[in-house]
Amino acid sequence: MRTFKLKPEGFKEHQQKALTRAIPITLLAALAGLYISSINESTDTSTVDTLAFLIPFSLLILGFGLFLGLKRQKDMWLSYELTIDGETITRTQNNVPTVTIDKNDLQEMLETRQGDILLKTGQRTNIINIPSSVQDRAELLNSLADFGQINKQPGNKSIMTLIASLASLGLMLVFFVSTEPAIIIPSGAILIIGFLWSFFEIQKSKQIDKKVKRGSYLIFFLLFSIIGRLVIELKIFAS
Repeated sequence: MRTFKLKPEGFKEHQQKALTRAIPITLLAALAGLYISSINESTDTSTVDTLAFLIPFSLLILGFGLFLGLKRQKDMWLSYELTIDGETITRTQNNVPTVTIDKNDLQEMLETRQGDILLKTGQRTNIINIPSSVQDRAELLNSLADFGQINKQPGNKSIMTLIASLASLGLMLVFFVSTEPAIIIPSGAILIIGFLWSFFEIQKSKQIDKKVKRGSYLIFFLLFSIIGRLVIELKIFAS
């Protein structure tokens, strides 16, 4: 049996990648929210003063949220352990469920463009991600060779995730800004389905910590606002 951990110094690179992805999307979401909230307001002095307060306050809250998120990620990074014996591979980590994959259940091993290794089974939630900054990587690869061949992952999942995030923001902007029922109703239906799917995926995931899962219930505040506007538009459309 052999146990592998992550390089402590590797978290800095992981942190930079996470910030590179999170900051632009977070800022766009904040600006879109502020724009939506003020789109129907006049540009009098009171509105300008309100925005002058809301923008820095929102950025402060978002910055604090990112700080806490990175702190939790560091704890998860330093607690990561991957144990390999002859028949199973087990990943343990603070604040997330332990994942064990039996040799007979392992369907494929994929190496991403970033050098991470994904161990996948028939269950989408029962996967193990091995970051590229794992200690003794050459020995790890030799150990994994007993479980099968490691293939290159096709495509770039990071770019697809970015495109999906931008598409969601654009759809939300269209939904809340548009005045046409023919646009509002279908876009609202898509948003509801998408947010519900995201919520259940987050809850089922074994890669996401408990605090993020609890925080995901905030999605329902957004869902209720979408449903409320849809009900109003459906009444207008039916009349």
